[in-house]
Amino acid sequence: MKVAFFTKQLDLSEKEAQKFWPIYNKHTKIYEELRGQEWARIKKRLDEIDQLCEEDTDQLLKDYTNYQEKRLEIRLDYISDLEKVISARKIMLLRKAEYEFNRDLLKQYRENKANN
Repeated sequence: MKVAFFTKQLDLSEKEAQKFWPIYNKHTKIYEELRGQEWARIKKRLDEIDQLCEEDTDQLLKDYTNYQEKRLEIRLDYISDLEKVISARKIMLLRKAEYEFNRDLLKQYRENKANN
């Protein structure tokens, strides 16, 4: 679903698509690994924030800041890689398409949940 949606929204040529999808998949995997490992650990500690001492909350804030910096670094690397294969316009169309795809997916999920 996502491949078809993004390909249509970005109007990727066959040549662009061949170069775009490996970059997209690579960076998606890197981001998901970061989120799965580091964010999960931070979120768990956030859920326990009321029980943490000041020293532990200081460390939590440092960990959160590091996580955000890594996210930004991953995003900037991603954009840099994309600039080698698609135009700035298509990169921004991708961002819009990602937002719309996720919004529509969430909307469908909510509708399905309400109907069940």
